[in-house]
Amino acid sequence: MLANMNLAQEAWEQNNIARFGAMLQGLVSLDGTNWTLISSNSLTMATNIYIGLAVASGSNQTLNTSTFTNLTVIPAKSSAVTKN
Repeated sequence: MLANMNLAQEAWEQNNIARFGAMLQGLVSLDGTNWTLISSNSLTMATNIYIGLAVASGSNQTLNTSTFTNLTVIPAKSSAVTKN
């Protein structure tokens, strides 16, 4: 599953989760133009799915405060890919 992926290794990286039918792909980019495929999984999904965004400090002793910016959701009928 995509839960096993480490998409956000650095705060300045851009992340992309794209759905193509039953396929979910996780990608990362340093410049928002050139994307690297991190993982791809085929799963059984309902027509509508929910995607959550999560962060962690990496330590039980430290809280994490994060801001997600430029979040875009594009309907499946579009040929565009969400990049964030």
